[in-house]
Amino acid sequence: MKNLSEQLYKNLLQRAYSYVDGGLFEKEEWADKMTQYLEAYNELLGLSKQDIDALVDELWHMPNKVDDVGHSIGRWASLKKEQTKYQTEMRNSIDRLFKAIDDYRSSGFFKELLEYTVNLFEDNGYSVGINYPYSNSEAPVCLFTYQSMMLEVNKRVYLEQRSAYLKMHCDKKRSVRELVNQLLERVAG
Repeated sequence: MKNLSEQLYKNLLQRAYSYVDGGLFEKEEWADKMTQYLEAYNELLGLSKQDIDALVDELWHMPNKVDDVGHSIGRWASLKKEQTKYQTEMRNSIDRLFKAIDDYRSSGFFKELLEYTVNLFEDNGYSVGINYPYSNSEAPVCLFTYQSMMLEVNKRVYLEQRSAYLKMHCDKKRSVRELVNQLLERVAG
């Protein structure tokens, strides 16, 4: 094979990595694309078929700095394939999660529970905001599945003004604790 300039090698490596970044993770697919590229410019390069095949194989195994780590294109393709697989799995998991949340929020049970909760607190003198100022709830991961609802109670409801002391007397009809207990009884019953 003819000696290729250092600049040409750099350009070829750049092209080679771009094919991997574009999704060509298998050597055969990648090599076909690189061969097509080299054949398109072969009039300028003057390489034989064997030279092109040898150059493509050399490029596949040639280490180069990527993300400050020296990987061959073959190794980079393997890493990108795994990363892409992982990202796809994560995207699919997130999509399933959002669908489950949407399904739960549109279910009759949730709508009824939400309406019951709002009425329960408002009937006892509390003001209620849904998804205000926060939205969503976080539930710990465990071995079984369950739905969750987060209740946020403004600290002015249960703390003395300008202190960290709990109020001795509730200025509403019933305390938050009583209402949450009633809500839990409703859900459990």
